[in-house]
Amino acid sequence: MLHDIWSGHLVFVHIDKAIKLPAENLLTYLPTVGDVYYYYRPPHYFRGAPYGETEAAEIGLVYDRDSRPQGARGPKAVNIFAHVRESNVKRLKKVCELMLFEGAKDVEITRG
Repeated sequence: MLHDIWSGHLVFVHIDKAIKLPAENLLTYLPTVGDVYYYYRPPHYFRGAPYGETEAAEIGLVYDRDSRPQGARGPKAVNIFAHVRESNVKRLKKVCELMLFEGAKDVEITRG
């Protein structure tokens, strides 16, 4: 996972862009602490290829308040599909904050 300091207190991982899910539980601006989201950026969404890709998919985790998934064109419309239990958010927050100084971390997402 990578930290997305551009968007606030959240981390994300790029996934296979062949995974294209329909919009469901779409949220554009302010996810809550513990939300897990999916985002897909279709090809030709940008002119050119920022970030080296014209198409992308990602899963993100919001670990603290004041987060707003953003891209080069502003807020991202994301699909909320899961939520981290409150008892696990404190541990998640500690690891995510370390990523700011130590870089990317391996994360396993499981169904609880």
